[in-house]
Amino acid sequence: MAITIGYKFGSFDLDSTNGITLESVAPTIVKRARYKTSISGKGANIQSDRRDGIRVAVKGSVLGSDDEDARTKSDALFAALTNGEQALRLWTDREILCRVERDFKTKFVKGSTMSVVEFSATFRSTRPWWRSTTVLSDSWTVSGSPQQKLLTADTGNAPTYPTISITNNGTTFTDKYIWLTNLSTEQQLGLQGVSIGSGETLTIDFDAGRLGTGSTQDQRPSQVDGEFFSLSAGVANTLELVTDVTSPSFGVAISWYPSHWRP
Repeated sequence: MAITIGYKFGSFDLDSTNGITLESVAPTIVKRARYKTSISGKGANIQSDRRDGIRVAVKGSVLGSDDEDARTKSDALFAALTNGEQALRLWTDREILCRVERDFKTKFVKGSTMSVVEFSATFRSTRPWWRSTTVLSDSWTVSGSPQQKLLTADTGNAPTYPTISITNNGTTFTDKYIWLTNLSTEQQLGLQGVSIGSGETLTIDFDAGRLGTGSTQDQRPSQVDGEFFSLSAGVANTLELVTDVTSPSFGVAISWYPSHWRP
């Protein structure tokens, strides 16, 4: 399938629509490894090895019909780039959540029939992968324990973290446990002391590593065990839900953006 260039930061087009020409885009994987010299003196031993996200440096220019037009377009670019965390796209099918990390530099250039403002900016994402611009989703009705669900096959090539929402369609329950397991990787997340009212929803954001409430009842569990696990890339993952809720009646919604190693 052919891919198409589509420079965008959030809803702001980084192209001729806004008088912008990108001259260079350079993504860098932020990877840190630490070593310690071995006792024998024959080389070194690895102490830690981690990926801290991705940094993207861009350079370009803003073209205006006159000085005032160039200034107006530069103002719009500055407002867009400093608008917090947004999705940066280089191709129309992949993006990464990031924000401007370093100084946003501009330089007014004279000597052209049109006014030109050169600029450079560096984006930083805390996430180590790019994601698809298309979200995948699945739904699951849980009426017993344990129950399993074979998800739609992931289309990425890197681990991805889902969002799972559990809606209680039954009666209110208090001080119960819910265990979620990715049987494809044997990773688990356990919630102890969970209370969810009838019709309320507990949302688990595995990417951010947090629990959402979205209701008037405090749904925070008394204890969280295991880990906010990922889905394996390129395969159909199988999830299992185990609970001690009597006659559970859950509507479960799962969504995720397939992840990729490259933009």
